Amino acid sequence: MSPLLHKPITRPNPYVFALSTCATGTEDGLLIHLSRGSVWASDDPLVVHRPELFADTPPELCRTTPPTTVGELRGERL
Repeated sequence: MSPLLHKPITRPNPYVFALSTCATGTEDGLLIHLSRGSVWASDDPLVVHRPELFADTPPELCRTTPPTTVGELRGERL
């Protein structure tokens, strides 16, 4: 396999957010249940092994007022 497929992903924050509610396995065969939006350490072995399940920003943004732009709707910063 190409070494680029196994290049580690560097994260800007020490934590990441689960993108969905699902069950996944670790390299050791453990079954892990993820909850959408749950916060994980970015260097956790599961995050490193399954980076596609996590994002650097939360999947949802809580607000007390309606968003005024599409960026605010998606939780993007200006």
